[in-house]
Amino acid sequence: MTATAVNDNLTAPVGSTSSVNVLTNDDYLLGTNTTLTNVGGTAGGTVTFDPLTGKMYYTPLPTEAGTSKTIIYQVCNTAPTPDVCSTATVTINVPSCPSPVDSDGDGLTDCEESTGINDPSTTATPNGKSDPNNPCDPSVTAVASGDCDGDGVTNGKEVTDGTNPSDPCSFLLASQTVATSTAWKTADCDGDGVTNQQELLDGTNPLNPCSFVVGSQTLLPNSVWNATDCDGDGVTNAKEKLDGTNPNDPCSFILASKTLSATLAWNTTDCDGDGVPNGVEVTDGTNPLNPDTDGDGVTDGKEKTDGTNPKDPCSYIPSSQTLTTDLSWQNADCDGDGVTNGKEVTDGTNPSDPCSFLLASQTVATSTAWKTADCDGDGVTNQKEKIDGTDPLDGCEYVAANITLARSATWQASDCDGDGVPNGAEKTDGTNPLDPCSFKLSSQTLLASAT
Repeated sequence: MTATAVNDNLTAPVGSTSSVNVLTNDDYLLGTNTTLTNVGGTAGGTVTFDPLTGKMYYTPLPTEAGTSKTIIYQVCNTAPTPDVCSTATVTINVPSCPSPVDSDGDGLTDCEESTGINDPSTTATPNGKSDPNNPCDPSVTAVASGDCDGDGVTNGKEVTDGTNPSDPCSFLLASQTVATSTAWKTADCDGDGVTNQQELLDGTNPLNPCSFVVGSQTLLPNSVWNATDCDGDGVTNAKEKLDGTNPNDPCSFILASKTLSATLAWNTTDCDGDGVPNGVEVTDGTNPLNPDTDGDGVTDGKEKTDGTNPKDPCSYIPSSQTLTTDLSWQNADCDGDGVTNGKEVTDGTNPSDPCSFLLASQTVATSTAWKTADCDGDGVTNQKEKIDGTDPLDGCEYVAANITLARSATWQASDCDGDGVPNGAEKTDGTNPLDPCSFKLSSQTLLASAT
């Protein structure tokens, strides 16, 4: 008589391991001389045999739910030589998802997710296959307490807030109650170049591209941020970064870099504190970053009040000078008298009066107006006095032959030679106002000098 193996049947639900004793109906005894080997069949799950008990164990694949599979096994008695062997088939019925196992807790059993086949005993219905170990697949809202996008806001709260539980950059900052994911921490939701995690540490808003600390920018900002003007000064963020100015400070920018319209807030601000709002300075053509555009020592605001020109360094009221003049103004010569403004300040003369200067301080070219004027009123032009070697500030020092202008009232009332006769009377009398011995006694109206 030949030992034989007889076919068996097994029902094996997905999600668990089932067994059948295949030796119970075979002509083989349990023991160390008996071997059981899987030699074929259609089953793709996990198969194990225990020859000491005669049992075969099978764990089906989730995809095998609702199908029938086979395992062909060989049983051998190894005591005789040669071995005495026989084969048989175990037919396995894998039911359609009766297993209650739900590894990810999303309401769909593992079987339903793996096969896409509905289990009527569960509330949820699968819509195709999904990952049985991912609570966010197929539905990000199935687990209300989860956080599918890792933004620190639970799925349920995002539904309540009206934000997207699948978008890590769609959330309300005030709703963050759970730990954020590593991916979220290293991302940059608002594109300002600062990671989300760093923004939380800085106390800035990871959803607001204009809420950031410049020193925390470690990533490249996105194109939207680059084209934006966070501080409203009319210079794009990208240009401010290139210029080395602060894109978050409306008063930190380079005037030549303005390419956008400034905001109302910027227009009404007074960056340089000169009393003139930025917007008005732009209209006036003055510098909103310089309280004294022309460098004459008078603020732009005070010049507007005084009625002088804040763009003309030589248009100012000296008593309104409250700031240090700039080098350009100091090297200029507003009154054209040949003495720089800076030197006149040092000398104590008036840089706005062409006839208030020290002759020894003349170091630059005089103006045409100064050359043709007559500071001392003696009738000789300043330029001619310079040529003659006489003093253009001394009405009693001149060459009579070079008189080409009318003498001033002051000169005519003076008495250059001290003879008691005013210069004007000497001119009428035909006497020499520079010769104390040339005069008419009847014209003496002044006290003659001791000499």
